[in-house]
Amino acid sequence: ALQLSHEPRLKWAWRDATKLPFRFFRTLGECVAALATEGFAIMGVEIVPGAADAASRPFVTDTAFLLGSEGNGLTDEELAVCRASGGFVVVAQSGCGVACLNVGVAASIVMHQYAVWGQFSETGRQA
Repeated sequence: ALQLSHEPRLKWAWRDATKLPFRFFRTLGECVAALATEGFAIMGVEIVPGAADAASRPFVTDTAFLLGSEGNGLTDEELAVCRASGGFVVVAQSGCGVACLNVGVAASIVMHQYAVWGQFSETGRQA
């Protein structure tokens, strides 16, 4: 997991937070440079024209997902990073309401589709 932060903080409420490797970056530029060096695409999870449906699994390589804040979405700088790298993915929705999901829900759906695409093996379950 990657986190932009001025000081390393973890949400210890996450059940398995201690099992995930974390790297902290002070700026978006530092994070983007590190990901580029390692060959990652950066895809924005955002409702924008041309965004691919997550269910179509449009992934082609190792991918970092960039999610904006609830209410404001991605910043102009973050949108530019995604346009230049991996593009955008969206969770398709139906109905006549506002096309909006909680950012955590959207993240879990996109990461599930990515895991299926990547054929990641499931971790063991506890009884």
